[in-house]
Amino acid sequence: MKFKEFQQLTKEQQRQYFEAYKKEWLATRNS
Repeated sequence: MKFKEFQQLTKEQQRQYFEAYKKEWLATRNS
């Protein structure tokens, strides 16, 4: 997702996207 697209999301959508991203990142880091 591009930063410009991300900025167009609502705060709630941004939060959900960030949570999902964080889970992905932790999963790849721990393996």
